[in-house]
Amino acid sequence: MENNKKNRLLVLGWWADRHIGFFSDLYGRDDVIIHYVEPYPLCWPLKILRLFHLSGRLFRMGITLPYRYIWFDYGRHIDLSEVSKIICINGVLDKINYRFLQNCKAHGIEMNLFLLDSIDASSAIMQGNRKNIFRPIWDHVYSFEPRDVKKYGLEYLGFCYYSMDKTIKVPSHPKYDLYFSGNTKGGRYELIHRICQFVTDNGGIAKFEVQLQNKMEEKKEGIHYNYHWISYHEVLLGLAESRCILEIVQKNQTGPSLRYFEAVCYNKKLITNNPYIKDFPYYNPQWMKVICTANDIDMDWLVSDEEIDYHYNGDFSPTHLVDFFLGKNN
Repeated sequence: MENNKKNRLLVLGWWADRHIGFFSDLYGRDDVIIHYVEPYPLCWPLKILRLFHLSGRLFRMGITLPYRYIWFDYGRHIDLSEVSKIICINGVLDKINYRFLQNCKAHGIEMNLFLLDSIDASSAIMQGNRKNIFRPIWDHVYSFEPRDVKKYGLEYLGFCYYSMDKTIKVPSHPKYDLYFSGNTKGGRYELIHRICQFVTDNGGIAKFEVQLQNKMEEKKEGIHYNYHWISYHEVLLGLAESRCILEIVQKNQTGPSLRYFEAVCYNKKLITNNPYIKDFPYYNPQWMKVICTANDIDMDWLVSDEEIDYHYNGDFSPTHLVDFFLGKNN
């Protein structure tokens, strides 16, 4: 009977993965089940209790209260009879009952963990989930980050999880010279603000949408500060209206961020502080510039109009991820 089991892949992702559209290319595929782990809708008293139970401050201190999973629909009602392999994205590790994962493994399902953040990232999610990454439940642990692969003995999967939003239209006449969206975590505060000031002081038009990691960080003129997450569709609209995208990776990160994928998919110039971009697919020194400081920016290059075409052919699509795990040819 087991030999007749259907070969299907279950992807367990955080609800923000749907918000960003990482796996939208997989919708409608018969060989994939996508389940986004989301918090249950609750009345206000229970919401307050959940906020205390899931306290980010305690999480960052390494104090994890038990039974965090009770607040989330983590997929326990999914029919696993046709599932042969599971990919669990790191953002949901603290929101899934470990016994559920053990039950999946006991039924012969291959358990795969895919890290879309660096293990050494300063985010509370990664700091609180380190112990879950190294649990013996996983048959394979994959990372987008070459540094982590070498340091922790992981397996590498770097360029197969980004679904391009084909509804975004890129105007022929950009409104902005440089676009940035992100928060100041990972030691990025100083460089983000210095670049914005440098570009505006030299006659450029910058659109920066920044979320402060620390409320005590000083606000700077010319930057729009977000006090809540803006939709990814808004981010795409902002970069579509810009000549160039700014990528500032966190300290110790060597793998790509979303800004790299967006530059290639939407044919935009890219300024980055990640020197490892020279080893990435589609790297083109004509349209991608590596900087260390704000003064490294070539303003003539930044504001110039030129036709950009990376000839992107869908290489980043998660369809390749599914083909990899299910052993299919592209």
